[in-house]
Amino acid sequence: MIHNFSSPLLLLSLFLLVSCTLDNSEEFTATGNGVHWNIEMEYYFSENDEFEEYGIATYKSDEPIHSLSYEFHYPASQSRGSSGERNEIEEGTSEFSLGGSGGSGGTTAQSVRSFQEGINETSVTLSWETPKGEKEETISLKVD
Repeated sequence: MIHNFSSPLLLLSLFLLVSCTLDNSEEFTATGNGVHWNIEMEYYFSENDEFEEYGIATYKSDEPIHSLSYEFHYPASQSRGSSGERNEIEEGTSEFSLGGSGGSGGTTAQSVRSFQEGINETSVTLSWETPKGEKEETISLKVD
């Protein structure tokens, strides 16, 4: 008796096995919550040994903002820094991009784990000006 091994279930299983083996990318998010701000960062490590990060800071108050600046405080092991500012902010704006950056970083499980541990030691200081004066808040990030 001859068996036909081209069943759809077998082909699907083989496809999934090969796809999972070839895809060496990693994604994760980190968040932080403060009194006035929520921060959400997204990190992506590609299979080509590159990474990208994007973030959003969401303002939780109704008080208008005239200007905003931010600075990331990474642990020394990360050898990185990031900052930015926004002036002349349109009234009612509550979400602000924390920029995007990228680079090379490796996608081994150990390098991603090490990067995540560093993010858990990272904080973001936001400084903003309102009609009532200047304010500042520092928020710690944690990997979700």
